Amino acid sequence: MVTWHHAAACRDHDPEIWFPSDGDAADRARAICAACPVKAPCLQLALLVEGNTARDSRYGIFAGLTGRQRRYAYEQLRESGHFATPHNWRTAPCGTRAAYRRHQRHGETPCAACRRAETAGRAAS
Repeated sequence: MVTWHHAAACRDHDPEIWFPSDGDAADRARAICAACPVKAPCLQLALLVEGNTARDSRYGIFAGLTGRQRRYAYEQLRESGHFATPHNWRTAPCGTRAAYRRHQRHGETPCAACRRAETAGRAAS
């Protein structure tokens, strides 16, 4: 089974890039993330794993965001109700037909990964 990790732009780079010690290194990591086709599921995973962790306890660059930026994104999503049922969210990651339906239930425009999954699922049916 192929997962989104195999399509990640970071997979062929030194993992240390995502834990920068200076601004130039952070800029290199962000540039790689900016062109990544799986940035959305990467951010979802980071937010899910980090959960309600404090800003200062979040390390590295994920999906092009620093720890503080991810904490802000988490707070915004939590306030909008997206983290009301994290267990259900974990079972339907973006890029699946279930997540496509979740987007629709929440009145959101489905992301590109979910639209592709829905199209592929309909074609296979």
